[in-house]
Amino acid sequence: MVRRGGNDLVLVSTWAQTGGIWRPGHCEFTHDALAGRIRAAGGIACAYALEATTLLSGEIELANGLHRWVVARELGVDVVPVKMVTETEPVWAWEPGALS
Repeated sequence: MVRRGGNDLVLVSTWAQTGGIWRPGHCEFTHDALAGRIRAAGGIACAYALEATTLLSGEIELANGLHRWVVARELGVDVVPVKMVTETEPVWAWEPGALS
């Protein structure tokens, strides 16, 4: 599974290891608070499903839910709900500096 970093695709596990995902303002909860909620619930409820997209290349991009995915893995939760979308046309982004 990958995560879009600008125009590049980065493995979710690599992206998560940067630690920057837990910086203030980047997640509604701290790591410990989110872990406590997932642990108390016994996993991730369908209402909080991760969102992923099957890209035209066949790769799967985690579009929303990186924090929940990281904590679930740490807690040993093997199955999490995922809302899947299939890309039907190429996705593009402005080239860096194009709007400057």
